Amino acid sequence: MGSVPDNKSLTPSRAKYSPKSFDRRISLSTALRAAWSSSTRSSNSFRSFLVLGGLVLARRPADDQDELTLGNGAAFVKTRLKYLPQENDTWEADFEMLPKVMTMQTVSQYIGMVVTQPEGFPLALEEVEHMPNVDDLATLLAHAMNRPLIEGAHRPRQIVLRKNSRWQPLFRHLQEIGIEVAVQDDLPKIADEYSDYLRQMNKVRPSEQQDTVEKAFPAIAKWVQGYGHIEIGDQDGLGFVVGAFDDSGLVLEDDTAETLAEALAALEKGLEDWFGKQGIEFERRR
Repeated sequence: MGSVPDNKSLTPSRAKYSPKSFDRRISLSTALRAAWSSSTRSSNSFRSFLVLGGLVLARRPADDQDELTLGNGAAFVKTRLKYLPQENDTWEADFEMLPKVMTMQTVSQYIGMVVTQPEGFPLALEEVEHMPNVDDLATLLAHAMNRPLIEGAHRPRQIVLRKNSRWQPLFRHLQEIGIEVAVQDDLPKIADEYSDYLRQMNKVRPSEQQDTVEKAFPAIAKWVQGYGHIEIGDQDGLGFVVGAFDDSGLVLEDDTAETLAEALAALEKGLEDWFGKQGIEFERRR
């Protein structure tokens, strides 16, 4: 079985956790998964991997190996991991099967996840195209320690795993680098992250052109993001009526438009004027 090469030039810089970075974690994983899905499949002789903002998503060819691979070329290198700073935190780690309708594959695929307790912050994701073995778990944990999605490289005090005889060869090596191993039937943070992952993957994604709508209509974007909602509809085949509403009701309305584009342009102009009268600044169209 091949291994991920140790290439320091591919390791991104680490940024301390911030609420903004945490809010964007799913969008990062979604973007990375989409990028990988459109890429060329890897050779069966090597592991291929992508790195984005510290998040690792990898695919590896099928391998029924149950022996742990250590030494040169392996991701899990004890002589390196044991010198990482150790934090007083606990991680959950496990693999979950991805629905075949999502992966568009005929073979089973799994997503490996490492998340923190009790916050549930994701540290690494890794996809495999076969039943995960102990090498896959070792690689997943090494990635979480060496290049986590949030904060810097470090070791946890404890790792919680689901009861699985395949993982046992790794226990001694984790203990040798100062990490306690706990085994339990349920991993609640893994379950939460897996559910969030599936929900995000099932969302409809805007096209590149659709994604520019906020730049085309900044006043409308500002309105719906913090002031109220808008309504657009046809009035008995005579054209469009468009309105902006807040908690008190109708704020402004236009019924002169004959097309959707005209309706949006009229609403944008009306809201620009409204924000101006209220003394509220926003980034106008260029």
